[in-house]
Amino acid sequence: MTKKDEAKAAARRATREQRRAAQREAAARVQRRRALIWGAVGLAVVAVIVLVVASNARRPSPGAGVRTLGNAHIPQGQPYRSYNSNPPTSGPHWPSPATWGVYTEPLPDEVLVHNLEHGGIWISYKDAKDTDLAGKLAEIARRYRSKVIVTPRAANDAPLAVAAWGRLLKLQAFDEAQIVAFIDAYRGKIGPEPNAP
Repeated sequence: MTKKDEAKAAARRATREQRRAAQREAAARVQRRRALIWGAVGLAVVAVIVLVVASNARRPSPGAGVRTLGNAHIPQGQPYRSYNSNPPTSGPHWPSPATWGVYTEPLPDEVLVHNLEHGGIWISYKDAKDTDLAGKLAEIARRYRSKVIVTPRAANDAPLAVAAWGRLLKLQAFDEAQIVAFIDAYRGKIGPEPNAP
């Protein structure tokens, strides 16, 4: 083999090596681009998840679901002691509901369950002497023409409770946003007779 042939062979090898190096570099660029694209997609998905979780964390809770106990009427004045939530959200009740509005004295559970049957919201607070809380709750109730009733209720196991048929929100302190969200979510919308007056 002559020097000329050796030089041509060396040039061909160098060209092949340059081509292979260029192909390797192109493949590496494609892999880097794919990694960047998938990384950006992954970050976007994580960002969306974080936004959804954060917005749900700020959204007022609509209250917990409670298994309903039916809507049978019991004789006026007869007590019913087997409700499954405190305050009750469904179950046997007296034949006549209370008039919608704000009360400073407790009413029997058996009357108020009838209000819930009619799609009403019952806001009850534990301490009847807490006039500040009673005033704030009365202000909220007055925004609605009907289907909201406020009463003190010493038997509550939380300072404040908001009930609808089969739904219950218990609060340790006054939270207007959660109370209003609960009312707006369920008032006149749930209960066996939500269209009753």
